[in-house]
Amino acid sequence: MFSFVFNLKEKEYIRMKRPCILCMALLVWLGIAIPVLAADYTLTHREGNEFVFNNGARSVRLQLCTPDMFRVTKSPDSRFEPDESWMVVCYNWPEVACTVNEQAECWQIVTSALTVSLAKADGRILVGNGGSPLLWRELESEPYQSREQVTGAATLRPDEHFFGFGERMDFMDQLEKCIYLNVERGSGPKPAVGNKDVLRANYCPVPYFYSTLGYGLFFHTAFPTTWDMGWSQSDRYTFTAEGGEMDYYFFQGDLYTVFDRYTDLTGKSPLMPKRAYGLHLGSYSGGTWGHEQYASDDYPATLAEKMRQLSIPFDVIWLDSTWRKFRQGGNSASTFEWRETFKDPERMFRRFEGANAMGGLHIRSILDDGDSLKLLSEARKQGILYPYAQREGLVNFFDPKAVDWWWDHAVTRITDLGCRFLKTDVGSALNVQEDAPAELRYKAKADHNLFPIAYAAAPFNKFMKLTGNRGFNHTREGYAGIQRYPFIWAGDWGSE
Repeated sequence: MFSFVFNLKEKEYIRMKRPCILCMALLVWLGIAIPVLAADYTLTHREGNEFVFNNGARSVRLQLCTPDMFRVTKSPDSRFEPDESWMVVCYNWPEVACTVNEQAECWQIVTSALTVSLAKADGRILVGNGGSPLLWRELESEPYQSREQVTGAATLRPDEHFFGFGERMDFMDQLEKCIYLNVERGSGPKPAVGNKDVLRANYCPVPYFYSTLGYGLFFHTAFPTTWDMGWSQSDRYTFTAEGGEMDYYFFQGDLYTVFDRYTDLTGKSPLMPKRAYGLHLGSYSGGTWGHEQYASDDYPATLAEKMRQLSIPFDVIWLDSTWRKFRQGGNSASTFEWRETFKDPERMFRRFEGANAMGGLHIRSILDDGDSLKLLSEARKQGILYPYAQREGLVNFFDPKAVDWWWDHAVTRITDLGCRFLKTDVGSALNVQEDAPAELRYKAKADHNLFPIAYAAAPFNKFMKLTGNRGFNHTREGYAGIQRYPFIWAGDWGSE
């Protein structure tokens, strides 16, 4: 409107201006907010590697991590959310040498590897390096976010391809694809063998990708995300989260450099116990689904000894669900009570060790009452369950007190007999009831994807303390940072 008005002749402008002024005065009198044209972004704070730009209403924070890596967070109200520790483990980086230049239309921060520009008009980020004056360009940065949706967009080049996004069962190259990242099994068509939607199921999604142009992007959010990688428009890609704030890390370099920076950020994979690198043998103890009564402690121990006699190499053996009693929660919950056909589990673990094999047990994240061991009832009394969880008995692994109680009252009953690791299943179970408080429903949407990390971390750290050996856990689900608690199996995919 203003560009039109100021092109009028002076008398026409005055004639049009008067009713506008009257309207604005009326809005003020009625108490109705008047939209204000945002000013240019100015540098309002600088401390070490951190730069904060503000236009009077919104803020953009740029944090250098290394000369070839930086973080961008955007706030619609000049307040930034506190740092979390489940995905990112490093927030304090050595000071990065840089220069700051103010140009007519942008601010520039120049390191030895990158030139990062922030447009004064709208806060968009542009990145160049020595080999490319425009390596990456952000699009449509405003509006930054709402409580339900946070969207970023960037230019997609014709010669660009994208790899990453965590565990996928559909495509390697995600160019021209639209993918949804959330820890789940999917709800679309299933294959003939297996019961997972291979085009959507995500046991371990990671909101991170590498571009063949020589950069990577990590969307630092635990909320479910949608990535439109040129599926809707061939000249751009978008990344959208169902909550939180706009928060991403940008990496420049070849594939190996970018991946190294990503794991500097989210944690390196530690070495596991030596035997964990050998062949793993899984067993239903002689009794599969629907035939649990045939499971016994003699079957897996005899199997391990037979493998050695036949010189078939293996180093680890774990027993799937049929070792334990199923009660009101069925096979989806853990009673931690041995099935009656397991006469001497301690002797079974000794036979494993006699075969030079490390033995472990499959469990699930949900507690159940057994015949004599009433874990679910006691957990309710102790307040160690996730509130309003859809799956009753879900342990709140975010709470250290809950982890300690779970370990002391449930897991030690099997570690005392010789169990040396867990196969932690059903890390995707954190969903809350519809009648949960609104704030809890919002929080649980993000906790859902972080839950498998907390779930895997609990036994990993506890076993390391118990045995004095390197940590080791065998889990199905994960998210950004899960590599700190190795390792993940490939889930229950069809064999097509």
